[in-house]
Amino acid sequence: MGRKKDKVWVEFKINEEQDDGTEKKKTAICNYCNASYSFPNATRMNKHLAYQCSSCPEDIKQSAIDSLKKTSKNEERKRSENDRSDIIDDPQTKRSESDQSACASSSSSSNGNQVVAHKHSVMSN
Repeated sequence: MGRKKDKVWVEFKINEEQDDGTEKKKTAICNYCNASYSFPNATRMNKHLAYQCSSCPEDIKQSAIDSLKKTSKNEERKRSENDRSDIIDDPQTKRSESDQSACASSSSSSNGNQVVAHKHSVMSN
């Protein structure tokens, strides 16, 4: 089951036409001012009703504004969750200080260049 369709879609007439016989092209036309949108989406249509359509009734305009605020809060929450996805709090992935200090040891090669060898140990239960 997919997402619920935003209620803004009832405020637009949706036309689906064949584009040169191969693809369907969707167009949304505002029920109040006849503005037309190719590639319509709920956010774009809500922005039209909230800020651009001069013929839109006030209650519909307010509903569109509320929907945009809700969408903005959801996007902010998703960004916040993504920012925290880098945090690892798994004891199996943490290394002790001795493991970390042993991670890089250096020595000289036969030609005198510095060589860094990495040694990683895997912790097991």
